[in-house]
Parts: sequence; C-alpha cells; structure tokens
Amino acid sequence: MSVMPPFSSNDSAVRSQRLDAWQLYFDPSGATDPAQLPGDWREHVMDVKVPHVWEQVRPNYDGVGWHRRELHVTAGELAETWRVRFSAVNYRADVFLNGHFLIRHDGGYTPFVAELTPHLREGENELLVRVVDAPREYPVEGLQSSHPLRQTALPTYKAGWYYSFGGLWQPVHLLRTAKVWIEDAFIQPRLAPRSIRVEYTLGASGEVRAEGKLNYSVKTSTGGAVLASGEVPVAARGGSFDVLLPEAPLWSCDAPNLLTLHLRFTGAAGVDARSWRFGLRGVHDRWLPVFVERKPDSPARRAASGRVSAHDRVSTGRRDGAEGHSLDPRRRLQSLAHHAASGERGGTRFVRRTRGCS
Repeated sequence: MSVMPPFSSNDSAVRSQRLDAWQLYFDPSGATDPAQLPGDWREHVMDVKVPHVWEQVRPNYDGVGWHRRELHVTAGELAETWRVRFSAVNYRADVFLNGHFLIRHDGGYTPFVAELTPHLREGENELLVRVVDAPREYPVEGLQSSHPLRQTALPTYKAGWYYSFGGLWQPVHLLRTAKVWIEDAFIQPRLAPRSIRVEYTLGASGEVRAEGKLNYSVKTSTGGAVLASGEVPVAARGGSFDVLLPEAPLWSCDAPNLLTLHLRFTGAAGVDARSWRFGLRGVHDRWLPVFVERKPDSPARRAASGRVSAHDRVSTGRRDGAEGHSLDPRRRLQSLAHHAASGERGGTRFVRRTRGCS
C-alpha cells in the first residue's frame, strides 16, 4: 500500500493552502459510491502530485478514477469553515468526505468549491474525488468525448479532439476561514473624480448572518504608502462602497503603477481578510464598443518611434468632447472601416499591434 502522510492543518496558519499530494485508484468497474469499492482498494492506490493527469501513469485509460486525500483536524479547528477549491477537474467530479456525498461538478475547465464543514470530524478525515474521464469511443454515464461538432459530445478544446485526459489537472486549495468570509471583490476604477467603487461579496456557512464591519485600505504596491482607509457597516452578504483616491498614480505602459486593496471583515461570526492588486486606467464607450483612454503623446516621440504610441488613446470621440450619436450597425461598421483606413481622425488614432505594450 502506498503511504501518504496526512495533511495537518497545524502546518501553517494561512487562509489558503495547496493540496498537492494525493493518492489515485483506477476503477474500471465504475463504482458510483465509496461503499461500492472493493474492501482492499486502498492497498492498490498510487501516489500522484497534483496538478496531474492520470495518462502520465496509465496511458489511454478512460473511465472512472478515485483521488484520495487525508485531512487531520483538531477539536479547536472544528469551529472554522473548511472548504476545498478545485481549479479544474476533467470531466465529471463527485466529491465525498468520510463517505458523505458533497457536490457534483461537470466541466473540465471551470473551478468549483466543496464545503467540508458539515461532515468534518476530529482526527482523520478521508476526502475522495470520483472523476469520470469520458472515452471517445463509447459513453460513460451519458458522457462521451469527441469532435465538438457531434451534438452529444462534451465541449473540448482543439487538442482534445486527438487526446483525452482525466484527473485533477489544475491546483487544489484548502480554504479555512471563519463562519463568514470574504468571497470576492470587484474593483471598478473611475477617473472623474479619481476613485474606485468596490463591490464585495461575503460567504457564510449555513444560516449564519453576515453582520459586522468591513475595514478597507488602499496602498501603493511599491512602498506600501496608504492612499485611503476607512470602515463600512455590513448587514448582508453583499454591498458596495466608493473610495476617493485623489493622489493615486495612474497605470500606463511606461509606468505600470499598481495599487493594493486590503479588506478585513470583523463580526460575531469571526474575522477574515483578503487583498487584491489593481491599476487605475480609464475605459469608456463612445461610438464603438470599448475604448481605452491613453495620455497625449508628443509629436517628437511619434516621429522618433515611427509607430503609433502606446500612449495614444483608442477612441473615435470627437475633438470637441461631445458624446457620440446613436449609430445603426451599418454606420458603425462604415465608421470603423473609415478610421482603420485613415489611421487618424478628429485628433485620435487607432492603435495597431506593435512591440511592447500597445
């Protein structure tokens, strides 16, 4: 039997930890539940390091395989929320903890999260992931991998037409948080005035209420100077707030200034903190779908470079700053073709792909 040291949560106090060491058991019988596996199946596993595709150890195998992982939990840690994030599993994944079914996910290219907390126990815990790698020649549980033009086939990228793979082929992370945690934040930059709007989402275990406060700070990524800080009350699992950043540097190709947003939730259900890096850069819609504001460039620089600079702005907005009219699709295409052919109109230019950042 392969020996794999169990994961111990005491190894580190970080919020997210990689789970790289797993065991793999090939199951040609296609058992759908751990109880259906042979009594000695754990004696026939092999050690694998995730990310991993099982064709590395058993070429041309299609069908069902089981990934196994042990987690050691102390009594005090049972008060936390334990989740596992799978970045990608190909193709179908059924997750079990201590024999209990947790979640099913179909799709070999999208992440998903399984919460372990309800079935977690003190001591050793067995985490299993049943994976179905659909064959090309015949279906397994109604799944078949082949050319995407076949209506019954799974969606796959071009290389998948010729080569099928299965397993935990992207990283797996263990997430340990309080009963309420910061799930995500969407940062929307604004230039007039210079600021950001933060739309945050909190996660909560079961029926726990997300109530408390959210402290924020924005710092420069280089040097860590604090540009803004504050606190907002939290009474729901989502919300938004604005942060003025009058002194924040803008991002550009020549000066790729990045900022860091730090969020810290504090409430009766616990404490959680996360950070995101971002840059301030204007994007707007005038006549064409999307345009990126670029700062004015000098004639000398344009003459020296012999190309459209990364500092030009992509826009068909008029020189007088008026809003673009509503154009029907045909006129939009005609306008686009005219600008692309002329290269310059109304004091603005299209940017063609060149070396470097453009």
